[in-house]
Amino acid sequence: MKKAQNFTVRVGHREPLDPRRSAVAAAAFMHNKTQWVRRRVIKVEEYYIMYVLNGSGTYEDPLNGQIAVNEGDAIITFPGLEHTYGPTTMWDEAYIVLRGPMFTQLETEGVLRRNSPVLSLGNSPALKSSVMSLVEDFLREQRLANPIQTARAHMLVAQMIDTHLAHVAASATQPGADFVRRACALLETDLDRETDLQQVSRRFGFGYERFRKLFADETGVSPARYRILRRIDHAKSLLMEGRVPIKRIAEQLGYCDVYFFARQFKQVTGRTPSEFRRF
Repeated sequence: MKKAQNFTVRVGHREPLDPRRSAVAAAAFMHNKTQWVRRRVIKVEEYYIMYVLNGSGTYEDPLNGQIAVNEGDAIITFPGLEHTYGPTTMWDEAYIVLRGPMFTQLETEGVLRRNSPVLSLGNSPALKSSVMSLVEDFLREQRLANPIQTARAHMLVAQMIDTHLAHVAASATQPGADFVRRACALLETDLDRETDLQQVSRRFGFGYERFRKLFADETGVSPARYRILRRIDHAKSLLMEGRVPIKRIAEQLGYCDVYFFARQFKQVTGRTPSEFRRF
């Protein structure tokens, strides 16, 4: 075990005897991690499966945008797809690195999908036990490659996909508080940028109209309206500080011009930004 800045790392690597065969190439535990993986591109044919043991954060790539990640979720990173992920404050993670034709075939057959890089697993105790057991066994192993571990990893992927699909299906009929919490967290991120609500809905396994109805039923407002309200809330905080010019606040929140910002602010609050600041 070694210390790496502010988090503890236990990591192991194995090289397959035959590079044409599939293998678990690496596995690790990282505790109290605060560092982010930023704009990484995996150039070899490897798939990383990163499982969040504790904590929460976000994942982002050019194909899917930003996705909320919660305790018990798994992130799959794909070769050639630039990605960024990390914890909100800190988290514990376990990861395994899969290499070879067996895992490439899973993507070819649509089991692993680039438009679904975060698997919602519902913090399953069985999955957590499977992940930790595989990583622990890998770290104890001395041989270059163990085909039994590779088979276990293949089964673990199937278990994760099945659990994710069941979780999405259950959320579609009974979304509940977890759906609202995750949707709200996603809609509150990057308030200075435009958000594709169709893309947001796909992350929960819904079409937009279904997503909008479920969200509105639970919160009383549409997703678009919710995001506007959070933007205005943030604007209020900046205005109360009294130092930031109104034009600069509009720019920070991604408004095309200060007049549109002022109009929308008044529609929500009943006051212009200047009036709110003076009040």
